[in-house]
Amino acid sequence: MRRFGDLVLPIFQRHKAQSVLDYGCGGSDWEAPGFHDDQSALAYFGLEKVYRFEPARKIDERRNVVVVTCFDVLEHVFLTDVPATLMDIFSYAKKAVILNIACYKARATLPCGENAHITVRHPLWWKGCVDTIATLCPNVEVNLFCSPEYTKVEGFPPLTAEGLIHTPGFER
Repeated sequence: MRRFGDLVLPIFQRHKAQSVLDYGCGGSDWEAPGFHDDQSALAYFGLEKVYRFEPARKIDERRNVVVVTCFDVLEHVFLTDVPATLMDIFSYAKKAVILNIACYKARATLPCGENAHITVRHPLWWKGCVDTIATLCPNVEVNLFCSPEYTKVEGFPPLTAEGLIHTPGFER
């Protein structure tokens, strides 16, 4: 999350987020100092509370919040489970989701020898998946960032499904 602080801060501010759900939080600690200078991520983003969901650690604080974040998670989800996982993410967002998806092979492998990033796809593939689910939540803003490599991030313009159907060139 630290690499994306400058990208994420305006989204939290735009939606006046006080609380966030970190979907697939891993071992992240939003209260630890040093996220930005001496500030914690909680303080840097001006948040009151971060709820966490990490099934591998038996952490489940899922609830409806203004913004749901999901960083470096979806590439670990099996292909056929991606739509249901995205729907679950969207179901907790009142105003916005922020997704970052790695689109490259991981250095790590699973015990079976398979790459830890089991669903490596092109950013446009992910965009299509996310937009499809977003149509079911027309007022939730999508903020999609894809990383074709570890040191590179590509962001798509934020949009809602409701906004998408009002863009020039869209016809029903």
